[in-house]
This record gives sequence, C-alpha cells and structure tokens, in this order.
Amino acid sequence: MKDLLFEKIIRQLVPEDILISFVIEDINDAKSDELIISLVEKESAKPAHEDELILNGYLKEIELTHFPSNGRKCFLRLKRRRWKIKDENSSKNYFYNDYNFSVPGTKATKSFGSFLKEFS
Repeated sequence: MKDLLFEKIIRQLVPEDILISFVIEDINDAKSDELIISLVEKESAKPAHEDELILNGYLKEIELTHFPSNGRKCFLRLKRRRWKIKDENSSKNYFYNDYNFSVPGTKATKSFGSFLKEFS
C-alpha cells in the first residue's frame, strides 16, 4: 500500500516521460527553499547495440528545473549509465542513451518550459 502511495506522489512530481527510463534514487529536502529529486537510469534502458554491452560507470549528472513544489524550487538530477562492449579493453568506445527532456536552450523540463513560455 505504501509503495503504491509513494508511486502516485512521485508521478505528480516527476514527468512521466522521465519515469519511463529512470527511477528515484533519492529525495533531498535539506534546504528549506529547494527540493532535489535524484533519479538513476534503469539498467533495462541499455542502448541498442549488436554487441553485448556491460555497465561502465555513469555520465555527468544532468540537472533540470521543474515546477516548484510547496514553495520550493524543484530540481531533477538525472544520472545516465555509460556502457561499453563486453571484453573490449578500449575505454574510448562507450555508449549511452540521449534523452530530450528539456526545452532547447534551457535547463527546464519540457512541461515547465512550456508553462514559463506562456508568461514571456
């Protein structure tokens, strides 16, 4: 029951298109004026490739601004996985997924960016 309630709340805070490929890793509310929701890419979101890929760490986090929550600025931190070809020693060839979660030229989620655009 608690898991279902948590999932319903998260679906109100995080855009559905992000939740397709990412899961909540942490929610940081230590600062009174901001909420940081950290998400990590699902292991099942492995990039399509003809060779077998294995996890090779993570890329630099992407931080997006989203709708405020209870008067707090809300940030979504996305941690994407980096993959390499199994049994390949080269560290130069790695693979990752590209996502289009933000409005071009901004660090705002698409829904928040569209909302802000109405007022400009």
